Amino acid sequence: MRRSFTGPLMLLVIGSLFLWHNLHPDARLFDAVSRYWPFVLIAWGLIRLIEVSIWRDPNFNAAERAFYYVRVIEIPTPRWTAYDAKRFGVKPLPGTRMTITERAYTSPIWYTPEN
Repeated sequence: MRRSFTGPLMLLVIGSLFLWHNLHPDARLFDAVSRYWPFVLIAWGLIRLIEVSIWRDPNFNAAERAFYYVRVIEIPTPRWTAYDAKRFGVKPLPGTRMTITERAYTSPIWYTPEN
């Protein structure tokens, strides 16, 4: 699958703007950026929308039945045991899990050939 250039490109633009501001603090560039930054976000969203809408499954066979779903795996986050241990200043019991990784699945989209 092809990787997107949008995220790295946005990081380069934002980094360049901060570098420009650090090198030329008297320049009025950030006035324009602060006024028009919503247009940058809108453009980024449109680019991502186009990238998503033109993606095609390279292994798709119209004669076969198929289903698609989205699986989301969250980054590890602290469990309530970690928050309680920090809040009350206690050491957790041995073997206590301090983080959890949540998972989510969408409903499948079923494809059935017409023939």
